[in-house]
Formats: sequence, structure tokens, C-alpha cells
Amino acid sequence: MSEDKDNGARSYKGAVLGDNFILHINVKFLLNALVIFGSLLYGFWALQDRITQLENSSQTANEKIAELVSRHVEEEEKKIQEMQEKLSFFEKMAETEVNINPLSWRKKKGNK
Repeated sequence: MSEDKDNGARSYKGAVLGDNFILHINVKFLLNALVIFGSLLYGFWALQDRITQLENSSQTANEKIAELVSRHVEEEEKKIQEMQEKLSFFEKMAETEVNINPLSWRKKKGNK
């Protein structure tokens, strides 16, 4: 175990399998790699959390839209029902030929 002070960076130098394989570990590089890996991991976690929040809010919005659409459909069905009742009333009135114009009463009496 010896420290290499030639390049100014702290590193660990050790012989693992004889003289042919020497392992150099630069401590500054190792710390930088850990910081980069940690920030990538945090970024991925934040992205996953944001996607989960967006999915939840999208699901809530879809449920609210479905509720509003069903309420709107019910109101429209009520309006259509009322309009059909009014239409049938006016159709009955047209069949009885109630004429409130006094000038047209003479014409009908004379034509019959």
C-alpha cells in the first residue's frame, strides 16, 4: 500500500496478482463518480415521482369529467322530456284549431 504523489491526486496503488496486474484507484475520481451516480439516481427518482403525481391527477380529472358529463346528460334528458311535453301540448292545440283571431272567424264561417 503506497500513495502516489507524482500527479498530485490521492490514489491507492496495490498489487493484486503479482507484478503484472496493478490496481490504481484515484480517490477524487471515485468521489466524482459517486456524486454523478447519486445525482443520476436522484434525478430518476424525482422523475418517477413526478410521473406518478401526474398519473394520479390525470385519473382524478378523468373521474371529475365523467361525473360532470353524466350530470350534463341527465339535465339534457330532463330538458328534452320537458320540450316533448310542450310539443305534444301544442300539437293538441293545433288539432283543436283554436283560432283567436276574430277577423278569420268570418272567413271560416263563410267557407263552410
